[in-house]
Amino acid sequence: LGEQQCESPRSVLKSRYTAFCFRNIGHIIATTNPQCRDYQQDKIAWAKDLDKTGMFDSFEFVELNILDKEQQDSTDDDNTAYIKF
Repeated sequence: LGEQQCESPRSVLKSRYTAFCFRNIGHIIATTNPQCRDYQQDKIAWAKDLDKTGMFDSFEFVELNILDKEQQDSTDDDNTAYIKF
């Protein structure tokens, strides 16, 4: 979780999953697409809201399984990743 850009959907999933597990609000905010319904311009208020609403307490992070290429539909491209919860 540094200043490195995610290079694939797989790396985005891994980095955000890790950020949720470790309650890294800054990374969650930094990696949220501005078109996402949760995105807020005021980052300070957003961070306080994330912490206040206990969003991290409403999840139990057990495991993230990203399916191998063999398990995915062969028509998908490199911009698609599959996860299993």
